[in-house]
Amino acid sequence: MFARIASCAVIVWLGCAAALWQLRLPPAEEAAMPKKHLFAKHPARQVRRGVQKDIWTADGLHFRLKSEDSVLALQQPRGKFRAVETLGNLECCLQEAVDRNARTQQVRYLTAPKGTYTFPEHKFVADEVHLSFYQLPGLELPPGKPTGEPFVSGIAEEVVFSEVDHAPHLNAHHLKAKVTSDGL
Repeated sequence: MFARIASCAVIVWLGCAAALWQLRLPPAEEAAMPKKHLFAKHPARQVRRGVQKDIWTADGLHFRLKSEDSVLALQQPRGKFRAVETLGNLECCLQEAVDRNARTQQVRYLTAPKGTYTFPEHKFVADEVHLSFYQLPGLELPPGKPTGEPFVSGIAEEVVFSEVDHAPHLNAHHLKAKVTSDGL
C-alpha cells in the first residue's frame, strides 16, 4: 500500500516537473531530444517553498507531510527513471490507527531538519528525527503538532520509511526514547 501511495505522489510530482521542464527547453532542442530519455542528458530540478502533502490510504488513514522547502531532481540514468526529493525542516503527522467506535486515534508525529525520498525505491530517510506517539480523541488528524502528552517520545539518529510486504515500515536507528506512565 505504501508503494501505491508513494507511486501516486511521485507520478503527480513527476508530471508537474516534466511539464515545467519541457516549457524551459528551446523548441529545436526539445524536438531533437528523444522523449523516452528526456532527463538522461538534462536532469530536471524543481525548487518549492511551503510544501504540504496530504495522503489518504485505502483504509482511510491520513498522512500529512509539511516542509519549508523542497528540491525535486529527476534523472534518467541508463534509461531508468529516478526521482529524489530533498525536504528541509520537515514535519510529519501520521494516523497509525483509528478506532471509529471509541472515536480515538493513534498518531505518530515527527520533525527533522532534512529528509530525502527516492523513487523507484519508495524509501524516505531522515536524520536527527524527533518522534512522538500520541493517543488522541477524534477521527481527524490534527492540523499541526498534537497537543497533550505523548505516550512515547524520543530522538533517532536516522529514521527510514520503506515498504515491507506491501505495508509501510518505519525503522528508527539509535533511538533514545522515554515512555510515560500512560504508555506502560
